[in-house]
Amino acid sequence: MGRFNRVTLTALVLGLFTLTGCQNLVIDTDKIIKSGVDLPEIVGIVAGFGTTFAAFPDLLAMLRRGRANA
Repeated sequence: MGRFNRVTLTALVLGLFTLTGCQNLVIDTDKIIKSGVDLPEIVGIVAGFGTTFAAFPDLLAMLRRGRANA
């Protein structure tokens, strides 16, 4: 098994372990659908997802190049 495959497998396993702790995490869809929804809360959720996944394109490019610097 190559180095990249071991790193990928390790990242996937650690990610799955992390996600199993989020079983009780649910989004309150009734609150999002209602007309009296708090707009800052929705903006915060969207911003949270954006900042969480913003680094993935850089990470993928770094893994393809095989080095961290440009």
